[in-house]
Amino acid sequence: MEEIKQDVLFAKQPIYDINQNLYGYEILFRDKSTNFADIRDGNTATMQLLTNYCSGIFEYINQPYVKIFINMTRELILSEVFIPLPPERMVIEILEDSVIDDELLTRIDELRKQGYIFAIDDFHNQIEELEPLLPVMDIIKVDIMEFTDQAKLDSILKKIKSLMPPQNRPIFLAEKVETQTELNFCKESGFELFQGYYLSRPEMVFGKRIESNSQNAFRLLSALQDEGVSIEQVRELVSVDVKLSYQLLKIVNSPLCGLPKKIDSIHDAIVFLGLKVVKQWAMILTISSHNQCSQELLRVLLERAKLCELLAQKETGINSETGFTVGLFSGIDLVLQADKAWLLNQIDLSNETIQAILDFSGELGRILKIAMHIEKAELSLLDDLSIDEKLYATNASIEAIHWVSDILNVTK
Repeated sequence: MEEIKQDVLFAKQPIYDINQNLYGYEILFRDKSTNFADIRDGNTATMQLLTNYCSGIFEYINQPYVKIFINMTRELILSEVFIPLPPERMVIEILEDSVIDDELLTRIDELRKQGYIFAIDDFHNQIEELEPLLPVMDIIKVDIMEFTDQAKLDSILKKIKSLMPPQNRPIFLAEKVETQTELNFCKESGFELFQGYYLSRPEMVFGKRIESNSQNAFRLLSALQDEGVSIEQVRELVSVDVKLSYQLLKIVNSPLCGLPKKIDSIHDAIVFLGLKVVKQWAMILTISSHNQCSQELLRVLLERAKLCELLAQKETGINSETGFTVGLFSGIDLVLQADKAWLLNQIDLSNETIQAILDFSGELGRILKIAMHIEKAELSLLDDLSIDEKLYATNASIEAIHWVSDILNVTK
């Protein structure tokens, strides 16, 4: 297998409980090979971080199902589209310099009712400025480098507790723990969670970053503004973007969704994710994307995918949506510039679908082979088809060509 060029996806730093069991990870934005962040736009950085974490390709092996801490700007918290992770997985860290007003507090209350957990990040004795926010916080992350005197720290923690409702006792998290002495100091002060270089430095996570076609994502985003948009309309828009299709299937088949079955079609992915989540991802991917598949490669793959779909419709027991997926992803290696088998295994499609793409096995593989023979005008290799089957396949090919021409004309 050819060597895969690795991208920097993000960094992660463990957070431990008082017994030094893993409680979660804070995921940190990284855009270069160095282990530090160069952040000029907090909104864009957070969206890229979410995109890389949820749809980037990296090894899920040894990735425990723990909470994920991530910084959020005020703008993203107030938006309707910023959270693609389920509530039980996510701790939303509010930046200490966020403007606190009724609009923000109302939104936090709405999200907490949905099950999201909130933390105030980098607290260092700004009680007066943050007092309105404290009652709706579940976790207080205290920068212990600001406190060298334990009596002062104990006084601050006591003051915070007095401002919290009895039914919402906060969890105190000590961040920037640098030594064993500081760790002991924090435990004596009542901290329950701990993060810092003494326990573990941020670890770079490498993988393959997937970038979507922004033009098609914008069209999808526009269509989703219509409350009457149908799943079929969304499926058609998503299906013309190979990378976005790949990302959605990657997400729905990942441990993030925890579905009991493999999802092999864009239609089923939209059904399981829901139109709201698709809208969220369209916005995130639109902002974070910048590369595009070449027009000619896109045309070839879409024609192949549509032809596979049409051929599958004539077969009993074959899902035509999966036929489209097989055709579309048969050239995923050319789009993403990585080994095809590696890419397909990372997206976690069913074994039947993967083998159809790699080895032309099964009925789906036979359909893909027919489509590729027609695409290359290798009609002499279709002798095992009946006259009626050849006629149908030829007409289906013409229909696929017209369908793709219409799609590409609209997306110019």
